[in-house]
Amino acid sequence: MNDNDHRVSDEILYWINMMKYMLELAQMSTAVAGFVRNKPDFSDNDVKNFNKLCLAVDEIRNQLGVLSGNAKKSKIHSTQSSKVKTRNVFIQTYDENVLENVFQETRIVEETKKETRKHALHRAACFCDRFMKKLLERNKNNRITVCSTMIRSRFSNDKCNQCGGCLKLNQGATEETGMKSGYKMNSEDWPNDDNHPYIIKDPGEIIIPETGVGYELFTAMRRYPNIIAQYVEITDEVQTYAELLRDCTSVAIKLRSKGLNEEDIICVCVTGTKNACIPYLGGLFVGCQMNGLDMSFHIPDIAFLLNLATPKLIFVQNEKVSDVEEALQQVGKKVDIVVIGGEIEGYESLEDYLKASDEEIKKFKPYKVDSLSRTCIILFSSGTSGLPKAICLTHRNVINQFVTSVLPGNMKKIFLTFNLFYWISSVVCLGVAILAGITRVVALPFEASRVHKLIMKYKIGTIFFGPYECMMLLKTPKPPNVDTSSLKVVVTGGSGLKDTVIYGLRELFPGSLVFQTYGQTETGGLIIMWSTDNPKEVALMNAKPDSSGIPYSGFWYKIVEEDTEKILGPYQRGELYVKSNNMLMKGYYKMDSSDCFDKLGWLKTGDMAYYDDYHCFFIVDRMKELIKFRGWHVPPTILEHLLSSHRAVARAVVVGIPDDEDGEHPMGFVILHDGIDPNTVDVNEIAAFVNEQVEDRKRLRGGVKIIKNIPITATGKVRRRALRDAYIRGEEL
Repeated sequence: MNDNDHRVSDEILYWINMMKYMLELAQMSTAVAGFVRNKPDFSDNDVKNFNKLCLAVDEIRNQLGVLSGNAKKSKIHSTQSSKVKTRNVFIQTYDENVLENVFQETRIVEETKKETRKHALHRAACFCDRFMKKLLERNKNNRITVCSTMIRSRFSNDKCNQCGGCLKLNQGATEETGMKSGYKMNSEDWPNDDNHPYIIKDPGEIIIPETGVGYELFTAMRRYPNIIAQYVEITDEVQTYAELLRDCTSVAIKLRSKGLNEEDIICVCVTGTKNACIPYLGGLFVGCQMNGLDMSFHIPDIAFLLNLATPKLIFVQNEKVSDVEEALQQVGKKVDIVVIGGEIEGYESLEDYLKASDEEIKKFKPYKVDSLSRTCIILFSSGTSGLPKAICLTHRNVINQFVTSVLPGNMKKIFLTFNLFYWISSVVCLGVAILAGITRVVALPFEASRVHKLIMKYKIGTIFFGPYECMMLLKTPKPPNVDTSSLKVVVTGGSGLKDTVIYGLRELFPGSLVFQTYGQTETGGLIIMWSTDNPKEVALMNAKPDSSGIPYSGFWYKIVEEDTEKILGPYQRGELYVKSNNMLMKGYYKMDSSDCFDKLGWLKTGDMAYYDDYHCFFIVDRMKELIKFRGWHVPPTILEHLLSSHRAVARAVVVGIPDDEDGEHPMGFVILHDGIDPNTVDVNEIAAFVNEQVEDRKRLRGGVKIIKNIPITATGKVRRRALRDAYIRGEEL
């Protein structure tokens, strides 16, 4: 036996070991998946099994990645002794066809399962007519299996088995590109449009009723009359869906009697009480456009937002009435106010809206839309830059988000979130809970010390946390003798978290599935998420704690290079764009929103991301100018204007400096007026000058730094990220 024969024998041995290991993995996956399908709740042991499975999946994936990366080499010679006993080392001699066969074989178990969502890698081929036709069929959830195959997201266009060994473009494509028959197309030649192979198209659009949000919520509440709709922490009250529906209907009857309809905006500014959702739902029942303000807002912010989208009526918590009145006076608006949580002379109270008779309640019919394109909800967001804008979401958009958020099964029997109706997450959670007949816990504002007590008291099954809430939980000692076994799902959202934070939460809540999601107000909610009802997704979420999930029903996704708008492939970082027929905002209220979209109608998220071979998405940075402090949007332009008004400052730029606890801290960079010696200027005094004029969340916690130059683009736009990164690296500015 010569040396080559000996090497081949070693190679065969290692391949056999690898395939045995993959068979064990497949058997384990099948066993665990079957168990989970028959048992909706997860025990600690179940989670341990999933973690073992995830480690095995990652181990195999990494090994296959190594093999794929070396696939172009004709032979790989052994550099280690053939006596090495580890199963993680593979010494092979093979060509690319052998590797492709292995990839196909490892898909067999997966492809025999019935999948509810699309996860598999697309396989593609050279750009012949057959391939282009198959590309267009992707929105029908068909696998692309034509001509040559795609290995780990790379195209192999060496030979077209269907069209005779060469690339045959149709006549139109030939004229447009100037290519000749037989030209071998590479990635630089792929069309930079919606037919690009790297665009991920999730086909899961659903057919929704053409009735409207209020009508569907009204109908759902009637289906669950005896189920508890909400527990109220502050008063220990319990309210069934039948009782809640009566109160909401009574408010709707009063609103309709006052002439309010689908053309009118109603605003709510409430805290976590029994009545918090009643005016919101009542307004939806009569088709009004609903809007929310946060109780923590100061008068200038309230004034700006009320001027941006002026309501016909405002429901206000009693302690906030004076602030709202002063804000209305500042912008010269006259709006009727209804007081919640008490009575104030000269104002209507919510109690006046809860007096409908049984006969009136019985006769009430909720509003049916004449078009699903009508605005349903208006929410505030800072977009990609600048001051807040009023985002209009349609009935089509909101119903789609409600329904597709129900399907993954992430919301268990009893649900808690600390957010209220200023946030899209709270609006979606309310709708999902009602459609699924789930009980909500209406809690007071977040305090980490109360979370475990709330879980124990109400046997909470699902919790939604913001990023700051997660950090505070990890900093707060866990109370002794607490039982959180009821908690099955912990969801985070608002901004990306490091994997160490997710691991910390998993340790804090053993037996729970902990994961992050990603969404935007402009899409009416989630864009990327996980499903806890899908065993494969559970395995992936455990293996990839820093991922926000996989494609969401009804969306298309592409990663775009910032300067060129070139569409990028797996593991390449760029700005995430999304597109949908049903899930994107209608636009800004009385403002142009065209800058939010590219020329093909894709929404620019303003976030830097990438995806991997499993189409798991990772949000890694923010490209938009907006700063996020503890989940709150901080527009830098406000702080820049204040800095520029200081007597020593000629020009100012504010960026967000990363912070482990708060997400980002606003930091000011200033250029001084000519003739002013930097040694005579106190940067702390400049920071204090700004901080005295803004609310707490907008303060320059990162401080102020004097610089000589501000980096700008060729078009004169400030390169904020370049400035931030240079500061973080310690470069001289």
